[in-house]
Amino acid sequence: MSSLGSTLLRMAFSAVSLTGITGNILICLIVLLNKTMKTPMNYLLCNLAISDTLLLVLFSPLYIFQGTFQHPQGAEGRALCATVTGGTLAWTCGYASAYFLVAIAVERYFAVTKPCEPGRRITKKKLRWIVAGCWFGALSWNSVGFAVWGYDADSGFCKEDWPHKNSPKIYSSLSLLVVGALPVCTMFFLYSCVVHKLWFTGENPSGFAQFAALKMRKKVTSIVLAVSVVYTLCWIPELSIFVTSVFNPAVVKGNIAYPAVVAMVTVNSAINPIIYCFHSGKFRRHLVKLLRCGRAKSCDLRDLHEMHSGNTQDACVGVHRERRYECEKCEKKFTTLRGMSFDRPFEKKGYKYDNFGKCFGQPNNMGCNLLAHAEVNP
Repeated sequence: MSSLGSTLLRMAFSAVSLTGITGNILICLIVLLNKTMKTPMNYLLCNLAISDTLLLVLFSPLYIFQGTFQHPQGAEGRALCATVTGGTLAWTCGYASAYFLVAIAVERYFAVTKPCEPGRRITKKKLRWIVAGCWFGALSWNSVGFAVWGYDADSGFCKEDWPHKNSPKIYSSLSLLVVGALPVCTMFFLYSCVVHKLWFTGENPSGFAQFAALKMRKKVTSIVLAVSVVYTLCWIPELSIFVTSVFNPAVVKGNIAYPAVVAMVTVNSAINPIIYCFHSGKFRRHLVKLLRCGRAKSCDLRDLHEMHSGNTQDACVGVHRERRYECEKCEKKFTTLRGMSFDRPFEKKGYKYDNFGKCFGQPNNMGCNLLAHAEVNP
């Protein structure tokens, strides 16, 4: 690769990494600092953002700072090659992203196709096992890197040392299957069922709660489907080039093919926060609030989730529950609107709603818009 090409590629890696690290950290902060965002789906997205952030950080020594530092030698050099500079931990984070996307697809499938079966929902206990399983699975599959990567004194950098000449061929082929083909096929099978259920079955919601739940499920599904499509477009070429480089090294040796597909992987890790904010007004509003250090102009309660165990059943029977919502700006609990209690459905009092669940009552005198929203197991 020419010096100019190397410089441009390094600049591209730097820009993408900086953008991705910043965006993914903001996504984690949005989920962790807002009570209404702490849902199983968002926790899975948060772990996806963590794996993407770590991938971008751990790729820096390989594609941004390589050649700007002298690699340690001896036992320290071997340990560093087996973990960081050899790329083992970075690729482990990438594989974890694939498994988190599969977990998200499974969650969407059961939330949409079997919403009235509480046993199918992801509880906090199940969520811990799912997160631990995704990380453990990625680490287990890529643990071979800890054994084969070591320091090479002749090149002054890391080099693979496989026990048998066919070992890398077997591992690369299985990686294409385990990290590429199987997750992609699983995701798109599940999403095809979800899309058919949401958009093509012709089911009409019978009440406001069901309408709100259907609308939110379509929104969330479109977000995670977009993330899965981007993953497929970015990772399948990388895994294919990886297999090609093992079976026929001359094809990719010395050209820009392999660095280019690795750059696509980093783009995949950086673009997810942009997808969230582009598709979700909820993420956008919380992002604006976060960038303003929590000072929002008004208290918009459209995003409040029903954080109760019965919310799935509410969606099934069309019950619209109003809760006592807390205004974040005014730091007071408002229980009335025009003197009417929040405890009974507004429909019985002659109030009307638009498609977003906004009550057409006047804002209260504190400047906080009181909005009722039934987002049920989105």
